[in-house]
Amino acid sequence: MALCQGVIAEAVRVQLEHFKGICNNHRNGTAATPLILARAIGNSPAY
Repeated sequence: MALCQGVIAEAVRVQLEHFKGICNNHRNGTAATPLILARAIGNSPAY
């Protein structure tokens, strides 16, 4: 399954630039970030 940052950002309802910043370690994620991402891609937050 190929996922791009734009698709995931849209799925979790955040702006693309904000999501790219988190991915590139230019922005901090919150404690809820792994939970939101896991729900969006159907995975466990611990993964």
